[in-house]
Amino acid sequence: MKKQLLSLFAIAAITTTSWADITASQAKDYMSASGADSMLEMLQTQIGAGIKQKASMSPTAMPEDLLEGMTDIMSNKKNIALFSSDIINLDEDDYKEIMSFYKSAIGKKVADQTRNIDMAKIQKELPEFMKKKIAPERQALIEKLMEVSMSEEMQIEMMETTMEITVDAMPVEMQDKFRVEMDKQLTAMLPMMKEQLKITSVYTYKDYSDKEVKELIKHYELPSAKAEVQSIMNGSSKYMKEVMTQVMKLLTSKIK
Repeated sequence: MKKQLLSLFAIAAITTTSWADITASQAKDYMSASGADSMLEMLQTQIGAGIKQKASMSPTAMPEDLLEGMTDIMSNKKNIALFSSDIINLDEDDYKEIMSFYKSAIGKKVADQTRNIDMAKIQKELPEFMKKKIAPERQALIEKLMEVSMSEEMQIEMMETTMEITVDAMPVEMQDKFRVEMDKQLTAMLPMMKEQLKITSVYTYKDYSDKEVKELIKHYELPSAKAEVQSIMNGSSKYMKEVMTQVMKLLTSKIK
């Protein structure tokens, strides 16, 4: 009987340890090791640039204090915490596996690429790169990597979130009509977007050997890596939604 009880306690202890959520400190370490902190900064920059672009199209200049208020919203600690809110829900085993990846040579390469992404350079080089002929085997390898890393799902998720935020910012009586219209636009855009993403992905991994791409495919097939990607997708959406909701409230209060 005592042996049975000890066995039950042992199982309970192992189960509890395996499914314990990681700490805020561990989440911070992940953000740094993976380059996700740089991804968050890029997301802030993109949102800020989008707001400023829309403001520049207005006949009336946006007051400086309003722009500062929007910047404060994007850098607010509570809002930033939303980005990594799902990462904190990873269990210890997944966390250890993910961190082990970012300590490997291929993991460090991926993280460095995330940190040093240069959108201006990509936009400049991509048209010329598109003229190059890509071997079918290489194309198939990159498409497999896109599939297992959920690259396509992530792009669609970001676009849907952006559209959802746009619709929510409209007067209630107009939302249903615009939601239908935006769904039509998204459906029409998807084939072209998917094709563009394939080309961009080949460019993104141009400095990776076939062996390295296969290593990445193997990694992203792991349940821990899938949990990581899903967590980043969820966190990005939460952050964007909360920031834009607060921005719209700020704009409304200033207009009044």
